[in-house]
Amino acid sequence: MACPCKDNTRIALELIEIIQHDNETYSFDFNNHMNLKWKEGDSSKVYLNINESSIGKKFSFATTKEENRIRFTTRIRKDSSDYKKAMENLKIGDTIEISKPSGEFHLIREERAILILSNGVGMAAARSLISAYKHDSTSIPLLASISVNNSSELYLQELKEYENEIKYLNIQYVDNRKSYYQSIDDVFQNLMTYLSDDPIIYVVGSREFVNDSINHLINIGMGYGDIITDSHFESGGCGCSGGSSCGCGGK
Repeated sequence: MACPCKDNTRIALELIEIIQHDNETYSFDFNNHMNLKWKEGDSSKVYLNINESSIGKKFSFATTKEENRIRFTTRIRKDSSDYKKAMENLKIGDTIEISKPSGEFHLIREERAILILSNGVGMAAARSLISAYKHDSTSIPLLASISVNNSSELYLQELKEYENEIKYLNIQYVDNRKSYYQSIDDVFQNLMTYLSDDPIIYVVGSREFVNDSINHLINIGMGYGDIITDSHFESGGCGCSGGSSCGCGGK
């Protein structure tokens, strides 16, 4: 995935809404007065002032450009870092800066079904892909999503409403790994029954989750070339120095 640290451009955004999904999960919505362009699955570094220093951490966009607001979703725990505490202290009307959006975690439109696998706040990146499909399903005959999380059903209600509106969209949430793997097997079998080509699989979440999911997919016959990962969730960081780690789920 392209690293947003390589471009020094910064864009100012004004905070317009804070959404608390559960005890630890929050979304921060910013205006798009600068008419910023981004693609589903893109990410940016979000810069906050920490102890008189500007620190940036990378977040996936949870929204698409059609929604005309920029949303970053994250967990803020009681033992969070100074960065997360600064985020928690943001107020409506505050201004932050982000780097230019970048990434390669985009929908591939090749007349093949898409299966999105996510855990935790990786669902934020998954939401942007699903929202993009809702706005334009061209050359994607079917999209299915399976999210596993034992403590939250992030975006469940909203995405179930999408499912009711869109014929070839299937949304599943499970609360344990056993059910998760069974759901993958069931969806994969159904897709192969009705579609001639293998689906394209998107995997986003913690490193352990991504690695375990890939191993399971390979065991049921998927090829590596059909599996796409969002590397900043997978690795926990973009690999740059200077406080550049991913801010989505970690401290």
